[in-house]
Amino acid sequence: MATAPRRTPDDDAGTFRVQDALPVSQDFHLDTSHPDYIRFEREELILEVIGGVKDIILSSLRVTLKVYRKGSSSALDIYRSSQVDLFDEHQISYITTQISERLRIESLTVKDTLYELTERLEHYRRNRGEQSAPVIPIAPQYRKEALDLLQSPDPLIAIEEQLKEAGISDTRLGLQLYLISLSRLGTQPLHALLQAPRLLSHDLVKELVPCLPQEKLREATTISKHALSYPPTQDYWNASILVLHQCDALDGKDNSLLDYILHGQSKRLVTQSNKQSGRYESTQQELKATISLIGYTDQDYHPLQQSRDVISIPVPHTQALQTKRYEREVKQLAGYLDKGVEQHAQKLLQEIHRQIQWIEVQNPLIEEIDLSTFFGHDLKNLSLYLRLVNLITLLHQKQQTLVRTPTGKRIEVQPNYMIQALELFRELWLKKDEELYYKVRSTFLRIKEYLHKQYEATKRDSEFTLKDIRKALKSSPVTLQRHLHTLEDYGKIERTSGNNRTGYRYTISEWDESTGTLTAYEELLKNLRDL
Repeated sequence: MATAPRRTPDDDAGTFRVQDALPVSQDFHLDTSHPDYIRFEREELILEVIGGVKDIILSSLRVTLKVYRKGSSSALDIYRSSQVDLFDEHQISYITTQISERLRIESLTVKDTLYELTERLEHYRRNRGEQSAPVIPIAPQYRKEALDLLQSPDPLIAIEEQLKEAGISDTRLGLQLYLISLSRLGTQPLHALLQAPRLLSHDLVKELVPCLPQEKLREATTISKHALSYPPTQDYWNASILVLHQCDALDGKDNSLLDYILHGQSKRLVTQSNKQSGRYESTQQELKATISLIGYTDQDYHPLQQSRDVISIPVPHTQALQTKRYEREVKQLAGYLDKGVEQHAQKLLQEIHRQIQWIEVQNPLIEEIDLSTFFGHDLKNLSLYLRLVNLITLLHQKQQTLVRTPTGKRIEVQPNYMIQALELFRELWLKKDEELYYKVRSTFLRIKEYLHKQYEATKRDSEFTLKDIRKALKSSPVTLQRHLHTLEDYGKIERTSGNNRTGYRYTISEWDESTGTLTAYEELLKNLRDL
């Protein structure tokens, strides 16, 4: 292990000798200077914890151990073992025997050393959880550029230009995700779920990752069920952006992230073993932080779509995007891309994100315009729309005079912000049959054909259940239920009655292509421009 040497006096020889200067932690003889190679010395034994302490489940302490004698040079005198639970007495007894026989050391000495290591590692894990995330230094030039951009006539256009410079293939999609990620600052964050082929979605999300504030970015391929309950540091999840590449693995039970997104909070009553008493006790684990999730799926339906905080974003023109990414990769390999310009734009976008503060937003225009003419009784989309308007308003906070209130400061929504939210997320409000996956679109067409045959004169007022149409469509109940969920999310069908036990009754919302919806959309835009 590489450490800075120091010279110490040798009383016998009257000379100096070189010793390893190990930066020792608060725990005596425990060197944590390299978190992935923790080292502990006691008498003639040296124990190394390879990979550090990654076990965040408090009822266990699993580590990978390397044990050897001081001064030993033989590979045969080294004992290694992975996934050792230092809280498990059976495992402690077993590896004590193995180490004692391999290194020819008394078993009592080995066991005492393992117990001391356990105490120090437990103390280290507990203290590490009380630390704060490191602060990333920011160059003053980026702060000034970010403020200038936020004070420009149209920050959304300026940010989209920077996204293009940063190497984002679909700048409109990048701007949507960038805006949604700002919701991490509030008490009720939004989440983005891309619906597109997996490899394309992965590449599009990876392009955006360098443009987000790295100190608040949490990127993971997968996440365990209890990851939210045992953060590495106390503020690890606070106002963070979670980029998750395997959202399809969130459909299991007792998943803290899925609970958080579906219910807007995570309060779990769990049972743990008390180390001192040995008894099992119930404790409450509550996530006191806000997380904005960015993920993707290639499925037509995902459990996350049940949440009123999740924005499902279909990615159209996938072939054109794949071609664009291919051309960019060729240019990059040929050395035709200016990495300096790209990195500058990425750091600038990070700093823009940091400059936005959460301020109370008031929308006085609600009293002047009737949103129900377009959104009707669709409370989910209406709520998402108004929250996106608030995010765009926050993006303009450097241009407004803040109004002081008894509880803090406030800014007001302008008509232009409501127009920008309608236009930027147009595909959310005007979903067409062509945007549905082929199998879902086929199911929708066949349902309409079935109802047309059964109730030709009164088809627009007819209702149906899953049981009614399953035989006619020759589809399995599970697949058909997924398709109905998707059609309901797209506003193609509506529930009229029923429950989970007896089943739901549905009616078709859009018999024709949504010309009526498009007319209402254009009318709303016109009314906003007239304000």
